[in-house]
Amino acid sequence: MKDDGEGESDIDCRGLCHPCKSGRACRSEADCGNPLRCMDGKCEVDPRRDGVKNGDESDVDCGGSSFPCDHGSRCASDADCASHACSGGRCERERGILPTFGPGVRQDVAPPPLGGGTLIVLHDGHTAVASDPDRDTISVVDLAKGLLLATVKLAPGDEPGRLVEDGAGGVHVALRGGQAVISLDPKTWTIALRRPVCPAPRGIAYQPAKDLLHVACAGGELVSLLAKRGPPVRVLHLDRDLRDVIVDGNRLQVSRFRSGELLTLDPAGALVLRRRPPDFADGAIRKGALFSAALAWRAVPAKSGVVMVHQRGLDADVQPSPGGYGGGGGGGAQCDSSIVHTAVTVFPSDKSGSDGPALPRAVVPLDIAIAPSGESYVVVAAGNAHNDALPKLYAGRCDALAPCLPDSNEIDGTTFGPPSGQPIAVAFDGGGHVVVQSREPATIQVLGNRPSPFRTGPWKTPATPCFTPTRARTSPAPPATARAATMGGCGTSGRSAAHPVAARGRDRPHALPPGRRSPGPAGAPD
Repeated sequence: MKDDGEGESDIDCRGLCHPCKSGRACRSEADCGNPLRCMDGKCEVDPRRDGVKNGDESDVDCGGSSFPCDHGSRCASDADCASHACSGGRCERERGILPTFGPGVRQDVAPPPLGGGTLIVLHDGHTAVASDPDRDTISVVDLAKGLLLATVKLAPGDEPGRLVEDGAGGVHVALRGGQAVISLDPKTWTIALRRPVCPAPRGIAYQPAKDLLHVACAGGELVSLLAKRGPPVRVLHLDRDLRDVIVDGNRLQVSRFRSGELLTLDPAGALVLRRRPPDFADGAIRKGALFSAALAWRAVPAKSGVVMVHQRGLDADVQPSPGGYGGGGGGGAQCDSSIVHTAVTVFPSDKSGSDGPALPRAVVPLDIAIAPSGESYVVVAAGNAHNDALPKLYAGRCDALAPCLPDSNEIDGTTFGPPSGQPIAVAFDGGGHVVVQSREPATIQVLGNRPSPFRTGPWKTPATPCFTPTRARTSPAPPATARAATMGGCGTSGRSAAHPVAARGRDRPHALPPGRRSPGPAGAPD
């Protein structure tokens, strides 16, 4: 029988079951097994995947109105090729866009990992608070006046990360390296309280109904404590690798990083639901190959439930070829034919998530912010910082059903300009403007059609370069589309991780102040 609770589209197929066969009902491409396609609500044979050269195809299942052709396939014009380069009747290889890092710098101490979620705008709509794990500081900025109100200095290696505001305006910060949570007094912006919670606190959320803080830890602990005082009042032991915690009415939603899972806990703390972003397949991406989700970089609350930005990895065999991977055939300018891509999944409170579009070429999607309308979002692609040809921010809609998300710099009718530096966190201010925190230069930037930029301090130049070959530099004014409040000096490039392979190694263009301790092997997933 068809089980709607398991998300099945027909009797004993898809949802958590096998792909549906020809003639069975379907909701999306992922419901049908290859070489079928979901057409008019049923799984049907897709002529673009039938293994035969037919119609206007220039080669088997590619060219013409079918999928773009890979390197070496026959073509009649540039439009037939994924690389948009047809020469001598064959598709040429696309020339990749290479990042520019400058000379490499070997560090004796590894930098902290890239984490995201380090920026919030308080309920007043104009006060931003940002954690800076590279410099072990917390910065408070008045966005309306462009003033750096306070800098809270922490102990070396504290690594401040995610942060949250409570009902009284206090701000609480999880110290990933300090194994504690600190509480800031909003009147003086000084540390009012420091409490140990677990070896590696990651996510933090506030529950107004109980005046509780909930802290998710890498070791699997979920620690609850009163916002204003005292030791933990409850410690739950869940699966390891917890990432974000979200208050959903009287329940808690907790994400896991590597697996991409979302755990639902009832008021008593019992695990009642375990969900993952659904498998994804669409004919516009690698000829309908199946992708599975992992690496839940950030999960945030929204009107519709929980919104998660994560990565999806190709389930099929990867065919290495000189300069990249073969067997793509993905889709031109607006689709992503790589073996890993970024996506956004919306989870209703108690139902399976909906598979969102691929975000083409979005590398290391550290953070996501939901617009005040609740209908749109902005994603930060920190890994694109060294590549001027790629966007650093991606704007989309929570109800998007298209296979790919086209580049956009518009949210709910308001356009915003690109941020400078390496963006690592994003939020919205009270006026609905996009606010971005960059790692280097260390700034908070308000994007949009603003009359003039501002800065509240100079860049600090280290003895070694950040990501340009220049060893001494002065700050140019930010572009007219951005206002930036400078928070500190030159930071580091962070670790990056991808599904299914994580980057490794210590030879990176980092520039880190001396005296920092190592948080772990460089290049390991966060």
